[in-house]
Amino acid sequence: LEEARNLFPSSCEVFYQRGRLSQLSGGDIKELILMYESALAMSPGHLESTVALAELRFRSGDTEVANLLLSDAVRDDPLCHTAWRMLGNIFESVDGDSDKASQCFLI
Repeated sequence: LEEARNLFPSSCEVFYQRGRLSQLSGGDIKELILMYESALAMSPGHLESTVALAELRFRSGDTEVANLLLSDAVRDDPLCHTAWRMLGNIFESVDGDSDKASQCFLI
């Protein structure tokens, strides 16, 4: 990963992968958010970074931003089951809208 970062310092994939590795090892949530935001600044349509950032925003209590990110993700890729599942979790746990949530879980 370090070699890739040296070869491609402006690669959204490098920032995304660094974020994933850091997240798996229990990295600081603010640092993780910054990595995914950096990846998205380089490539706004990077689906994996969008979903990962939405997950962190949801976990940190910023459900409005998480909802917006996930809505963008499913609009860009209607078959992204991870985004649909997370969106359903937001509708169910935050909004209390089990009907909307169940529609997300069925996709």
